[in-house]
Order: sequence, then C-alpha cells, then structure tokens
Amino acid sequence: MGLPSQPATALLDMLRGNPHATATARSLDDDWIALAESLGFVVVREGGAYVTYDGAGTIGVAPYDDLDPDDCLAQIVLHELCHFAVEGVSSRSSPDWGLDNTTERDVPQEHAALVAQLLVLAPHHLEGTLAPTTDFRAWYDEVLAPLGPALRASLHDGVAMNAAVADAVAAGGASLTGAASAEPGTAARVASQGARAALALRGFGGDGRVDRALRGMANALRD
Repeated sequence: MGLPSQPATALLDMLRGNPHATATARSLDDDWIALAESLGFVVVREGGAYVTYDGAGTIGVAPYDDLDPDDCLAQIVLHELCHFAVEGVSSRSSPDWGLDNTTERDVPQEHAALVAQLLVLAPHHLEGTLAPTTDFRAWYDEVLAPLGPALRASLHDGVAMNAAVADAVAAGGASLTGAASAEPGTAARVASQGARAALALRGFGGDGRVDRALRGMANALRD
C-alpha cells in the first residue's frame, strides 16, 4: 500500500507525535546530511537564506525555526541534489549551481530538476510528501504530481515515462510560473534532462544511496 500524498509538515507532525519523534527526526536529518557528505557536499544549518549553494561544496540550509512549516531537510537536500544532477559536474564550482532565480531565464532548468525530483520520489509514493515548497510548488502540483501513479505503473519503461512527462510539461508549460517551458522543443528537453538527472541520482555512489534514504523516509511514515 502506498503512502498518502501529504506535505512535509504532516511528516514532521507525525514524527513529533511519536514517543521517539525527536530521535527519529534527528536520525532522518542525519541520513540526508550524510548522503550529501558522501557525494562531496557539506550541509550547514545557518540563518540568512532559505537555502544556498556557495560553489565550493557547502549547501546552506536555514534552521527549522526559520523555515516554513512545510519544509524539511530531506526535501531541501534532495532538491539541491536534483539541481546538481541536472546541471552536471561543472556546476559544483558555481554558486547556486550557476542558476539565476531572479529572472525567468532558468525556469526550464528548474522544471527539469522538478522532473528529476518526481521521478526519484514516485517509486516510494513520496511525490506529495517531499514536494517542492518554492514558488514552483503550484506548477509541480498541477503538472507533475498527478503523474505519480502512472509512473509507478511504468517504472521499467523509460520511453513511456519520458513521453508521459514530456506531454505533461508541454500541456502545462504555459501555465502558472512555466511560460518559458512553453517554447517549442523545451518540454521534450525538460523531460529528457530530468530523466537523465534521475538516473544519475540513483547511480550516485553506485550503491543506491538516494533510494535507500527515501526508503528510510517512507518507512518512518509507515511506522
């Protein structure tokens, strides 16, 4: 049986309602910090910004008191790793992965990262629980999240998965914050980049560590 589609705030509430909630939540956070470190990144909890990447290996994440109620460390770290996987190894040396979030220039790149995020979350029924919490949440909810059940049904058919994502991105490209993804050919590129990034995420370290961390999160929700 799959997990209910719920925001991270519900996950945190569930953990905090458990007699062992504090230890469990800390353990899950530690898992994602360790995952990032195993890939050569350091996660630092610091104030001043929601999340930043300094171009030198440090991912800065605001402490929980400064985050929104639907934020959690797992989603934030995963999303940053999705950006890294989409932009490639060279982005490791660029602040914020070389992306400009002050204009619409890199909206397709953001969409590709969200595609990657969906593709790694869907097999674990976590596409709702660990959905993005940025300005792109509405686009993700409308365009990508509904694909979860279909993606789980076609996990071993990469062509079908890519086609489903490309069709959804093309149909929703001009909606909400996604005007840039409505340009000819962009939807297919977004889907392809996201799919390649998802494969890269699953292959990081060669031992399935991203899927293992997601299984731990799913198991925590079931307990």
